[in-house]
Amino acid sequence: MKNSRMARPALLFAAAVSALALAGSGQAYILIPAGSDVVRQNNARHFGAVLMKPTLDELVTPFNFQDVNSATYFISQGAMAMQLEGRGLSKTGHSFVDAQQVDTWYSAAEDRSVVCVTGADGGRYSQTVYVMAGKVRRADVVPLP
Repeated sequence: MKNSRMARPALLFAAAVSALALAGSGQAYILIPAGSDVVRQNNARHFGAVLMKPTLDELVTPFNFQDVNSATYFISQGAMAMQLEGRGLSKTGHSFVDAQQVDTWYSAAEDRSVVCVTGADGGRYSQTVYVMAGKVRRADVVPLP
């Protein structure tokens, strides 16, 4: 190619054709010069979709469970604590109310709390996790039925 104005569209066309050829194999890649506007736009859209954080309610949903063994419970507790701390929540409480364990985390940025109530019956654990507005005080915590 003699000039860069012709090289860029030709490269884009060649990349698109090669991507279509690979699409049948499940591996489609489009090679685009690094300085192009297309790369910046696609990266912004792709990373915007990928980097969107789940809501706090969506984050705690998988940690609601009934009647699991102790190994599953302790793994779940560790995973939940790591995800909440990674989201910026700090643990503000750990207590027992009528044989139920109550853990609380608080996010100052969102002014919301996560409350985790766990009960054990014969080595089997059930857990309810929910989100509340504001900071939870110890007096706010009541046992669940």
